[in-house]
Amino acid sequence: MEALIKKAWLSFLIKGSVIIISFAFIYHQIFYEEDLEAIKLAASQIANNSSDYLLLALVFAMMFLNWGIESVKWKFLIRKIEAISFIRSFKAVFAGTCVSIFTPNRIGEFGGRVFYLNKSDRLQATIITILGSMGQLLITFVLGSVSLLIYLIFYFEEGLNDYWLYIISFLIIASIFFSLIFYLNIRFATNLLNKLPISLINYLSNKLHLNWRKYTDVFSFYYSAYFICFFGSPICSCSNQKKNIQTM
Repeated sequence: MEALIKKAWLSFLIKGSVIIISFAFIYHQIFYEEDLEAIKLAASQIANNSSDYLLLALVFAMMFLNWGIESVKWKFLIRKIEAISFIRSFKAVFAGTCVSIFTPNRIGEFGGRVFYLNKSDRLQATIITILGSMGQLLITFVLGSVSLLIYLIFYFEEGLNDYWLYIISFLIIASIFFSLIFYLNIRFATNLLNKLPISLINYLSNKLHLNWRKYTDVFSFYYSAYFICFFGSPICSCSNQKKNIQTM
């Protein structure tokens, strides 16, 4: 009983601290880092222009749509170690966003979400969250590379001779191809990590106080068909949730 009370108090203190730090950071950014007068001017312009209300409403709607999609994605990925509801996933995404406000490069987002898991290993959950973010980064890289290629072919004012155009096109296509192959076969990272020298694995396990194989096995949870299913139709796949919950 005492342990549960201590755990509840610790959770309360951590969450309370995150909220206080977040508000303090936002206050500092608004009143000390940004031009407060410019913010007031922009707010007054929106208030005086009724057409901006629709745009503002659209922005808020898109924000919640974005968080909703992110919640579905995280719920889909994290079910390999724990089945959670959409509401809890949505809260976890909000928690990650809150923590990421005051952490460098939004790194706190990975750790902020795992507080909403009950029985799962939080380090495993953090690795899974990073894998999900890698997927988003991969999409950005692929679409950005294709856009760059289109720009160079059709819109680059200086123009490129065929020799350089072929080289750049080959590099872009090869980069996309190998990036997709690596990510869609991320489970092979488990084999690569477990093939490291035993002395190095033992050193890292003792130094970091963790079960090396337990965490390297996280990469084997996912395979090409799983990611294709997710990116293609995550909502449909949720209907099969009971069949796909981890069998660790």
